[in-house]
Amino acid sequence: MKRRFQELPPALQKQILLRFGAGLLSFILFIIAAVAYQEFYVCVSFLLFGIVFGIAGAMLLIRAFQGRFVAVEGICNQVERTSIRRRPKIIYFSVDPHMVKIYLRHRLKNIAEGDGIVVYVADNMPVYQQDGCEVLNGYLAVEIRKGVNMHE
Repeated sequence: MKRRFQELPPALQKQILLRFGAGLLSFILFIIAAVAYQEFYVCVSFLLFGIVFGIAGAMLLIRAFQGRFVAVEGICNQVERTSIRRRPKIIYFSVDPHMVKIYLRHRLKNIAEGDGIVVYVADNMPVYQQDGCEVLNGYLAVEIRKGVNMHE
């Protein structure tokens, strides 16, 4: 299983580890709160968060092992940023012959026009059309490749 996990793309590995890590941290906080307060209802939220994160990590791990994801590679053409803190919120990138638009959920700090981008999406993810772009409303993981020509 360790070998199969190491064969997965690094961006998916990171997302799986983040979800399992959040679940483990929630369980540890549940135990600490249970010992400190000795009241189940005070710390039940930590238990619920741990269960949710654990299930999310397991579902992503199973999907990745079954190969039920698609890697969409392209070159970033435009980055729309928030008005106040200037964080990226929408990325436009070209995948021959289409233009793809992604609404970001995660914080991507250093993405710029011309960077290579790989977006991992579920194989059953619906794709919508809007203003001549293919729109992806969700994704499993995003990988930014600085200074890499994707068409070589």
